[in-house]
Amino acid sequence: MLNFLSEVTKKRGIARHNLMLFAAEDALTVLDEGQAADQELLGVDGFKLSGTAIQPFLEHSIDFTTAPTKATGPDAYERCRKFIQARANDGLLFELVFPS
Repeated sequence: MLNFLSEVTKKRGIARHNLMLFAAEDALTVLDEGQAADQELLGVDGFKLSGTAIQPFLEHSIDFTTAPTKATGPDAYERCRKFIQARANDGLLFELVFPS
Protein backbone atom coordinates (compact mmCIF):
# COMPACT_ATOMS: atom_id res chain seq x y z
CA MET A 1 0.00 0.00 0.00
CA LEU A 2 1.49 3.28 -1.16
CA ASN A 3 4.95 1.72 -1.27
CA PHE A 4 6.14 4.49 -3.57
CA LEU A 5 5.75 7.15 -0.85
CA SER A 6 8.71 8.57 1.00
CA GLU A 7 8.98 7.71 4.68
CA VAL A 8 8.38 11.37 5.57
CA THR A 9 5.11 11.43 3.64
CA LYS A 10 3.96 8.09 5.09
CA LYS A 11 4.44 9.48 8.61
CA ARG A 12 2.17 12.43 7.80
CA GLY A 13 -0.76 10.16 6.94
CA ILE A 14 -3.50 9.24 9.40
CA ALA A 15 -4.31 5.52 9.48
CA ARG A 16 -7.96 4.77 10.19
CA HIS A 17 -10.03 1.66 9.43
CA ASN A 18 -7.51 0.32 6.86
CA LEU A 19 -7.37 3.72 5.14
CA MET A 20 -4.46 6.14 4.89
CA LEU A 21 -5.85 9.68 5.04
CA PHE A 22 -4.00 12.91 4.35
CA ALA A 23 -4.67 16.60 4.98
CA ALA A 24 -4.95 18.58 1.74
CA GLU A 25 -1.33 19.77 1.65
CA ASP A 26 -0.03 16.26 2.32
CA ALA A 27 -2.44 14.77 -0.24
CA LEU A 28 -0.88 17.05 -2.85
CA THR A 29 2.53 15.67 -1.87
CA VAL A 30 1.17 12.13 -2.28
CA LEU A 31 0.04 13.11 -5.78
CA ASP A 32 3.49 14.47 -6.61
CA GLU A 33 5.19 11.29 -5.40
CA GLY A 34 2.66 9.04 -7.14
CA GLN A 35 3.05 10.83 -10.43
CA ALA A 36 6.85 10.80 -10.15
CA ALA A 37 6.67 7.03 -9.56
CA ASP A 38 4.36 6.66 -12.60
CA GLN A 39 1.53 5.24 -10.47
CA GLU A 40 -1.97 5.01 -11.94
CA LEU A 41 -4.39 7.24 -10.01
CA LEU A 42 -7.81 5.61 -9.66
CA GLY A 43 -9.60 8.20 -7.56
CA VAL A 44 -9.81 10.40 -4.49
CA ASP A 45 -12.20 10.27 -1.53
CA GLY A 46 -12.87 12.98 1.04
CA PHE A 47 -13.53 12.18 4.71
CA LYS A 48 -14.11 13.97 7.98
CA LEU A 49 -12.96 12.56 11.30
CA SER A 50 -15.19 12.62 14.36
CA GLY A 51 -13.64 11.05 17.42
CA THR A 52 -12.84 7.49 16.40
CA ALA A 53 -15.30 7.50 13.48
CA ILE A 54 -14.75 8.59 9.90
CA GLN A 55 -17.44 10.02 7.64
CA PRO A 56 -17.05 9.61 3.86
CA PHE A 57 -18.66 12.16 1.55
CA LEU A 58 -19.65 11.10 -1.96
CA GLU A 59 -19.80 14.75 -3.05
CA HIS A 60 -16.10 14.99 -2.13
CA SER A 61 -15.03 11.92 -4.13
CA ILE A 62 -14.08 11.21 -7.73
CA ASP A 63 -13.71 7.82 -9.41
CA PHE A 64 -11.41 8.22 -12.40
CA THR A 65 -12.12 4.69 -13.64
CA THR A 66 -15.69 5.21 -14.89
CA ALA A 67 -17.68 7.72 -16.91
CA PRO A 68 -18.48 10.58 -16.62
CA THR A 69 -15.35 11.30 -14.54
CA LYS A 70 -13.03 8.84 -16.33
CA ALA A 71 -9.46 10.13 -16.59
CA THR A 72 -5.99 8.64 -16.86
CA GLY A 73 -2.37 9.71 -16.60
CA PRO A 74 -1.56 13.42 -16.24
CA ASP A 75 -5.22 14.40 -16.72
CA ALA A 76 -6.30 12.41 -13.64
CA TYR A 77 -3.50 13.91 -11.56
CA GLU A 78 -4.29 17.49 -12.64
CA ARG A 79 -8.02 17.06 -12.00
CA CYS A 80 -7.28 15.54 -8.60
CA ARG A 81 -4.97 18.44 -7.65
CA LYS A 82 -7.65 20.99 -8.54
CA PHE A 83 -10.27 18.95 -6.68
CA ILE A 84 -8.19 18.85 -3.48
CA GLN A 85 -7.14 22.51 -3.74
CA ALA A 86 -10.80 23.54 -4.06
CA ARG A 87 -11.56 21.74 -0.79
CA ALA A 88 -8.37 22.57 1.11
CA ASN A 89 -10.18 24.69 3.70
CA ASP A 90 -13.18 22.39 4.21
CA GLY A 91 -11.66 20.32 7.03
CA LEU A 92 -11.48 17.19 4.90
CA LEU A 93 -8.93 14.42 4.86
CA PHE A 94 -8.25 12.65 1.59
CA GLU A 95 -7.62 9.08 0.56
CA LEU A 96 -5.81 8.80 -2.78
CA VAL A 97 -6.72 5.54 -4.50
CA PHE A 98 -4.00 3.68 -6.39
CA PRO A 99 -3.95 0.06 -7.59
CA SER A 100 -2.92 -2.32 -4.79
